Amino acid sequence: MALLAAAEELVAKGGFDAVSVRAVAGQVGTSTRAVYSVLGSKQGLIRALAQRAFELLAEQVATVPLTSDPAADLRSAAVHGFRRFVLDHPDLFRLAFVWSPVELGEVTAEASSRALVGLTSRIQRAQTVGALPERPVIELALEIHAICQGLAALELCGLLPAAHEERIWSEAVGDLFTGLAARAVSDTSTVGTRRS
Repeated sequence: MALLAAAEELVAKGGFDAVSVRAVAGQVGTSTRAVYSVLGSKQGLIRALAQRAFELLAEQVATVPLTSDPAADLRSAAVHGFRRFVLDHPDLFRLAFVWSPVELGEVTAEASSRALVGLTSRIQRAQTVGALPERPVIELALEIHAICQGLAALELCGLLPAAHEERIWSEAVGDLFTGLAARAVSDTSTVGTRRS
């Protein structure tokens, strides 16, 4: 949507203080009335940007192809899906995941839940081949999200070594999955011991 693209551009140039109905209208060459009719107030604009952030994240994760290796697919979703979204839309990442100047509300929460579906489906695929422990999917999703959000924040702050960012992402996410896979094996062994 042109209005949200304009608002994102304004945020990139001047932060959230630069976003206003008038500024967005001027950016796309329309009237303030048109912006109000679609998005309402400045708060509505920012909520719509946050919602768009989750939609873009879901779209980016969906572009990462599925293969015959569910564990590798999950790692790729983090490194090539989540990270790509962050690099392409750093201000939307900050808005949706780090800090928002307004209460994001129910519609944004629903968009967040929809975005989570792409990740949870990959987690379930990895569980079926024993690459992840049989724990609640939402718990695993939160662990994966936490490491991705942390890596994203470090990269956007320039705290990851230059030219090694993707490798560090891949190794950090891989280390998490290695640990989870070991837990899955341990859990299976424990169940087998109990049965015998």
